[in-house]
Amino acid sequence: MDLVGFSNLRVAEKRDGKLSVRLAERFPRARLIEINAHGLFSKWFAESGKLVARVFERVRDITADPRLLACVLVDEVESLAHARRAALSGLEPSDSIRAVNALLTELDRLKRCPNVLVLTTSNVTGAIDVAFADRADIKRHVGPPTARAAYEILRGCCAELMLRGCVKTHERVFALSTLKSSSWKSSAAAESSLQLWEVARVAAAARLSGRALRRLPFLARALHLSSAPGTVPELRAFVAALQASLDSHLRDAEDFHSDDAGPDSLRGPEVPRGDPFSGAD
Repeated sequence: MDLVGFSNLRVAEKRDGKLSVRLAERFPRARLIEINAHGLFSKWFAESGKLVARVFERVRDITADPRLLACVLVDEVESLAHARRAALSGLEPSDSIRAVNALLTELDRLKRCPNVLVLTTSNVTGAIDVAFADRADIKRHVGPPTARAAYEILRGCCAELMLRGCVKTHERVFALSTLKSSSWKSSAAAESSLQLWEVARVAAAARLSGRALRRLPFLARALHLSSAPGTVPELRAFVAALQASLDSHLRDAEDFHSDDAGPDSLRGPEVPRGDPFSGAD
């Protein structure tokens, strides 16, 4: 199952789906339980820890059936499992310590349940409490899409726009394995696909997220192509608009960070030289 272009939350949800299929003989039923970490904090003193305990008590009730596989998903877990040293230094409310302690206690209790899998995601790993991180059996870093993944994301977006009649369909966007063939590198039919690959390489060098990549086709259609009614662009024109949209995104990012970074941050991404398909494997 391909996970490119998904946020950490979507990756976790896809993982839950794969587990429910692979373990279907042992667990005929599966359930995904999402916990909203932001909703477990109360303005009342000592209430946050009780809310955490109450939520996990409900989880244990649901998972009492040994034939049910339960995947407990906590997105942005740093909101709930933030480092307690910040609270001790006076930077966080003291009640947050009780919430973290309650979370750690409930996770220890869930270890007795062989049919429960806890999945958490975070974009601020440095803010997570060390004791919480130690309880994680597997830690995986989901980085930005590679050039190959970026190409597949943009290729999928182009295919969707063609299906919806937003881009003309008489050209094809070829798979990367086809483009790597020497007979296709000089083919006029693959020109648009090769241009799209260059866009993907630049985007990967700039470390664009999957979310930012999926936004590029929308910006290309809205800002860099004709908005006249009934106008449907050619694929070649749309890919050129994608490149313009990417350039605008990179300039905006440079302007946004220029006050906080030195001159090196304004050089733009360094696209790998040499073989244009060096990042395709």
